[in-house]
Amino acid sequence: MNEKQGTSVKEYLGALWRYLQSPKTVFDIKDRAKAMVLFLVAVILLQGLVKILFH
Repeated sequence: MNEKQGTSVKEYLGALWRYLQSPKTVFDIKDRAKAMVLFLVAVILLQGLVKILFH
């Protein structure tokens, strides 16, 4: 019985590479832009909180 044990790192990297190479829709770009803005806002807020707490 020759069963496959799982997905290898090489397969994951190959899938990621194919995904990054595939064309994106306008909605994908808008969603990524929103996520980036939210991430940047979160970082700025956390930096302000750390400044307040430790200065």
